[in-house]
Amino acid sequence: KGARLDRAKGLEELQRTIAAHLSRLTPPLKESANLHALLSADPRMLKGKELKALEDQVDALLCAYMTLYFWFWGEEKCQVFGDLESGYIIGPKRTESKSCS
Repeated sequence: KGARLDRAKGLEELQRTIAAHLSRLTPPLKESANLHALLSADPRMLKGKELKALEDQVDALLCAYMTLYFWFWGEEKCQVFGDLESGYIIGPKRTESKSCS
């Protein structure tokens, strides 16, 4: 939700983050022509339904990857928020920052 330009900027940041990090994780997000097209599409050039469609595709990619990540790592590296009865989502566990003192 929000202004088109703000949505486009947020989506562009998400695309860059996915491109920069998910191929380096285990399991890696493997490169493909479709993945490259999805992550290199310029959301600032899109409006209305086209922007919404790109947002939905990038969101679906991240959801699918998170499902794979949970299948691979389970609760070792993932947190489950909620429960089976009322619904839940899965996210990566936060890692503790180590101070450099």
